Amino acid sequence: MNSKTKGFILIFLTAIISGLAIFLSKEYLNTGIDPITLTGIKSVYTAIFFTIIILSLGMFQEFKRYSREQRAKLALVGIFGGCIPFILFFEGLAQVSALSAAFLHKTMFLFVFVSSYFFLGENINKRMILAGALLFIGNIMLLGLDASVFSVGGLYILLAVICWTGENTISKSLLADISPLTVIWSRMTIGSAGILVFWLARGEISVFWSLGSDQLDKIMLSSFFLCGYVFTWYFGLKHIQLSKASLILCFSVPITALLSLSFSKIPLSSGILYGIVFSFFALYVILRDLFPGTLKPLKSPENGLVHR
Repeated sequence: MNSKTKGFILIFLTAIISGLAIFLSKEYLNTGIDPITLTGIKSVYTAIFFTIIILSLGMFQEFKRYSREQRAKLALVGIFGGCIPFILFFEGLAQVSALSAAFLHKTMFLFVFVSSYFFLGENINKRMILAGALLFIGNIMLLGLDASVFSVGGLYILLAVICWTGENTISKSLLADISPLTVIWSRMTIGSAGILVFWLARGEISVFWSLGSDQLDKIMLSSFFLCGYVFTWYFGLKHIQLSKASLILCFSVPITALLSLSFSKIPLSSGILYGIVFSFFALYVILRDLFPGTLKPLKSPENGLVHR
């Protein structure tokens, strides 16, 4: 398996994990805890998990050989990947609808296109632009829009998206020389420490001692999904361009939609159907770009009609 194939598989797994986690969170894993507190608890548990892995592999010794610039970038990954954007996102979520927040979050590939072009030197070709347009339209059909997108809460969410864009751009540059496990550990540990400070400032640190057993079980399962998400994302990002990875990640939306149609008895509207079709056509375009020559065009030389 070549590096590009490995990267695609891992990032697509990230999208599946994200889509499944969103579906389960809505249907089965409601803990009754406000989202920012829940995210903080999951981040702490995930940080502990990866700290155990780092310790067991003796990887803390590697920090000694990193340059001052690399250490500074790892700190920025934690601050702008695991702390500030989560606070901004959930503060914004209190002012906009959940669907609008999800839509704004899925516009991250637009910001990634700009940052990866200027700071990473990645090529943004016509196929990627087409795939992005298809995904954008598909997400509008699947998620919808309302006036809350243009509120102050919407601005908070966009600022969070910009933070995540910057963090992913820094992470991609680090992954050329640093293990993905180190980047993951920095993001989760520094990020969760920042959220803990935020809790202390708001007087909410007591939440750790007020959780019931049912809540803990659901939080542990949610944390498991978060561990899988960051593991597949950063290990996949080592092998694939950030711009392409950001497009593939958008498939969490149709995956959630398909799960909802299958298990939640949500009626199949024309908007959902067309949104899924647009999304999977975008996937075909991305695959054609990633693996040229392996997929045939969706037309025949005789009449241009789709045969496959």
